[in-house]
Amino acid sequence: MTGTSAATTCQVTYTPGGTSPRTDTLTANYAPVTTHLTSSGTFQLSITQVALTGGHAELDEWEAAPLFRVENLRRNATQTLFAFGENDGNITVNVYVKFDIRTLGPTSTRMTLYTQVVRLTPDQEINGKLDSRFSVKFNPTPGVYVVTATIYWSPSSTTIGDPSFKANRDTETFVFVALGANFNGPSILFLPKLDGATGQTFTLQIINQSNTNLLVSVTITLRNPDATITRLTSSIIPTNPGQIRNDVTIKTPILTVTGTYCFRASLKYGIDTNNNGALDSNEILGTGKTVSNCFTVAPQGTSTSLVGCHDDGDDDD
Repeated sequence: MTGTSAATTCQVTYTPGGTSPRTDTLTANYAPVTTHLTSSGTFQLSITQVALTGGHAELDEWEAAPLFRVENLRRNATQTLFAFGENDGNITVNVYVKFDIRTLGPTSTRMTLYTQVVRLTPDQEINGKLDSRFSVKFNPTPGVYVVTATIYWSPSSTTIGDPSFKANRDTETFVFVALGANFNGPSILFLPKLDGATGQTFTLQIINQSNTNLLVSVTITLRNPDATITRLTSSIIPTNPGQIRNDVTIKTPILTVTGTYCFRASLKYGIDTNNNGALDSNEILGTGKTVSNCFTVAPQGTSTSLVGCHDDGDDDD
């Protein structure tokens, strides 16, 4: 440039960082040369926050599921919950899944687990079965579990629970069972016919299908020939993981009334959390299947050999 009024222009591109509204100060300097003195200029640029639109995420394909449902949780101590997520919006977002877990039964419990926060670009997916960041693990006690999975997304935050995270209302709910105690094999051995000088002896067949020590209690409801009801309850039966107990009996009084007696046996189990040797009501985790059958009391001098009865199809596990 020459002359006292010579001028020129230049252009630069400035991209503000961050997301907060503010005022940035920009300064330009022109270095001196033989034909021009040093020059500079300063101006302020107001930065406003642009609302990010189009952010969204969803549970996709099989959505969310447990690794084990019933059979493999008989003795397996760890359950894994998976989620399948997708960014179905048009901007990059951070996502995570919350698993709300509750148990069914007399003493319901609740817990909440979270996956890691994962950043997904538009149309990107994450499969929790292949990427452990989108799965959680825990050790369930015996019982029936109901799990609800919810996916959350945010365009900016990476902190679980931050108010900027939004929940997708389309949740996924599934159920799995961590097996406890139950009747085993023929369930109960008894005499199908006996005389009026004796009582009935029920020999229980019980298995602990879980990975923890359980207390078991069995109740037999007996319908007598005169339509009255007698209830008999076993002593508390301690069981170890995988143990089969076939040495527990419940005996009736001497049955002098002849006729047909029908019984229904039910089982409940739990963990002795207070170590008092009793199965308190707040310690019950679940129930097993029920079994039922009938036997006859005939006049004195009549008896038969033992038979077994199996469950009657009412299986709570």
